Amino acid sequence: MHAAASLDEVLLGDCSFLEDSGFNGLEEKEKGRAAYFCATARAGQIASAPALFHWASARRLRNDEQTAELSRFDQVERWYWEGRLYAVLPESFGGRLQSSLVALLFLSRAMPDLSSPDFFLARDYELKDNFPRARELWQAAAAHTPADARTSLHGTEPDPADLDGKGFGIAPSLFGNAQAGIGAAIRLYDDAVWDTDRRASLTAALATRNYWALAGSWDDETWLAPFGLSIDLAATQRIENFYGLGMLTGLDDVSELGWLRAEEAASLHRALSRDIVFRLGWRERQAWLGTVDGPAYADTVLPAYSRGLTFGGPFASLAYDTRDSHSDPHRGALVSIEGYFPTQNLGSPLTFQEWTGEVHLYVPLSERHVLKLGIGTVGTSGDLPFSEYPALGGSFALPGVRVGRFTDRNLLASAVEYQGKIWGPFSLLLFGVGGNVADQWQELFSSPFELGFGTGLQIHTTTHRAPVYRLEVGRFGSETLFQAVA
Repeated sequence: MHAAASLDEVLLGDCSFLEDSGFNGLEEKEKGRAAYFCATARAGQIASAPALFHWASARRLRNDEQTAELSRFDQVERWYWEGRLYAVLPESFGGRLQSSLVALLFLSRAMPDLSSPDFFLARDYELKDNFPRARELWQAAAAHTPADARTSLHGTEPDPADLDGKGFGIAPSLFGNAQAGIGAAIRLYDDAVWDTDRRASLTAALATRNYWALAGSWDDETWLAPFGLSIDLAATQRIENFYGLGMLTGLDDVSELGWLRAEEAASLHRALSRDIVFRLGWRERQAWLGTVDGPAYADTVLPAYSRGLTFGGPFASLAYDTRDSHSDPHRGALVSIEGYFPTQNLGSPLTFQEWTGEVHLYVPLSERHVLKLGIGTVGTSGDLPFSEYPALGGSFALPGVRVGRFTDRNLLASAVEYQGKIWGPFSLLLFGVGGNVADQWQELFSSPFELGFGTGLQIHTTTHRAPVYRLEVGRFGSETLFQAVA
């Protein structure tokens, strides 16, 4: 960099190079701007990374902050950069939304014709769960002359990407449940491949109870626009407990089934409106039953293809989604229905239908307290193979419930959960669950309905809502269960 380097060159340059050089070669004012810019970029990396990886950017962030603070800088512009930095910076590194709000409010009063304070204030209020105020400020940013260009890209409504965050890198996690045992997973991901609207991830998991899993996904909103392309691949080996069919099964008569499963799916989706998405695709599944240990499997009358099968067919779904976050919603709703139609002589040796429907409501009680309600059902018909039988806790994630405790051809499940923020990254969970299974869908409303309850702790390891980790203790199906969910 030479002495006359412009700010544009600084912003397009490599922050690592600038940091290593101590921002030498820049004029004093542009040194401050560059340091603030790089500090904000480092803060964004930290905010999107699990706590284990904060050390990688922490030292550079501290040095950038120190350089920015010592630079001779116009106070009005300092308010702008502090407003941006404190909103992104995790609390453990000195970030506070209140400090960001104060800096941006001072900037707004000093320069009322500037649109950026309104836009970034809106982002702050969005993070505070004050969506009405955020919406007002986005509209104000759009009303400036000239209008803030970011509102044309963002719009004036909350975007789940704002709260979930877009990151990249390696995310490790630990988990534990009755089915898999104690295990660890590692995820490689990029939420903006090549800085475009493409997402990719690869996940590997290993656990103590003869469990392993591999999964990969690719989502592309650019190549076939306005259609989106999704490709998903997964394979897993695990031991599943099988207690028999229906709701009257006991805990003592159990079989441990060693399953090897794989799934491949490709689909196109199209947004019919801001909140409604239609998806059409093809799904292939393979399921091989290996070891069987215990009496329940032998004592149950099951379809002839119960030991192993490869099948596939088209599927279609329609979803209405107004959630503010895909990882940890605090408001909005999700309503979806999906049909899966393997057909004999069309990629499948069997013909059957599988319908899945679910409704979730998220009601904010205040900025720190949320009530979540959900209900889901699976209905099947035709020559359904045993590997496709829905199970409580498996077809839908029910807190505090053992996967597969109750299994049959049709399923109905529900849950209500209170979530209250305790301190920092920790939230208290209180939940109640219920559900049943039956051979015929109509019998779901007349057969016994099992109820359960529990409590837990939810942990956020970043300033965004994703990823989320949960520790749950629940009572359901005559047993008490502890599990760690990642």
